Amino acid sequence: KLAASEFEPSHRECAVDSAMNTWHVQVDYAWSVAPLTALLLAMPTMREVAQGELLWMRPVQISPRELGLRLRDFKLSEQNLREGRWWTLVSHVLLHEDFDHVGNNVQGFLLNGFE
Repeated sequence: KLAASEFEPSHRECAVDSAMNTWHVQVDYAWSVAPLTALLLAMPTMREVAQGELLWMRPVQISPRELGLRLRDFKLSEQNLREGRWWTLVSHVLLHEDFDHVGNNVQGFLLNGFE
C-alpha cells in the first residue's frame, strides 16, 4: 500500500513548476510587447533627425528628414492640443533622443511591466 505522501509533489518539484510558470509568464509578456518594441525601433531618433540620416540601418516608418519636417505632428504640447493635434497624446512616446533612450525605455517596460 502506497502512502499519500508518495503522490504529493516534493518541494523541489513545486519550486521547478513555479519557476517554469513564472518563466512562461515573462516570455508571454515579452511577446506581447514585441510589437511596441518593433515600432519604437522603426522610428528615427532625434539624433538621426538632426543628422538627416539613419545611424543604424533598419526599416523605418518615416525617414529622418521627413520626421524632421513633421516633428510638430509628433510632439506633445499645449499648442498642438489647442490646434487639434490630439494624436500627439500618444505619438510623442515614439520620439527618443538616441538608442540609449530607446533601450532604457524598452528595458523599463520589460522589467517592470509584468510586476
